[in-house]
Amino acid sequence: MNYPVNIRPEADEEFFNAREFYRSIADELGDDIRASIAECIERISDNPELYATVYGKIRPVTLRRFPFILSYVFENQRIVVVGLVHANLPHEIWNRRN
Repeated sequence: MNYPVNIRPEADEEFFNAREFYRSIADELGDDIRASIAECIERISDNPELYATVYGKIRPVTLRRFPFILSYVFENQRIVVVGLVHANLPHEIWNRRN
């Protein structure tokens, strides 16, 4: 079953910034990170409880091939993507996203 996915505006902006950063290096990389984000969202839409809660209700997922963590919340039979943050940022940032 696919659960509905809502993407918070700040997460959408982070997707855009990551894509533009990689696109500035090579157009293909911009397309690749966009595909990696889409694949991650599809995976959590299919099975939102696949990843454990770590920070309150937040479930972090590491993107494949890129050093970013996508975070989401699953409650009331829906998924809310709350952000995309570089993996080197302090973990405390997730607490503010809840």
